[in-house]
Amino acid sequence: MRRGFSKCLCRFSSVATSIDLNCPDRKIGPRPFRTARITDPEYIDAGDVVIAQFTGEGTNGGLFGSLKPTGRRMSLQFCEVWHFDKEGQMVSGNGDYDQYTLLTQFGQIQPLAAAA
Repeated sequence: MRRGFSKCLCRFSSVATSIDLNCPDRKIGPRPFRTARITDPEYIDAGDVVIAQFTGEGTNGGLFGSLKPTGRRMSLQFCEVWHFDKEGQMVSGNGDYDQYTLLTQFGQIQPLAAAA
């Protein structure tokens, strides 16, 4: 799979950009995660579309939306779909993750069994 990525993949990834995965040329303001990394990445090349599945891990050390930092760690699955033009340059993409799991790991909401 040869695509028109810049020197850092995170600039093209809505999820990765939000957690600022060591992208030195990206200025995104306050960082919601003190540490962040992608593990177990899998990329599926389907022509003009690439699907990325990976585990995102990090420690919440800054604002996450309107939520205050908790200092807690998170680890959850992400899936992103990227679209490329005929020259191999990314033209769009989006990502999904399990927000319920993220918020329970941060202690922002109670797990369903505990809330009942």
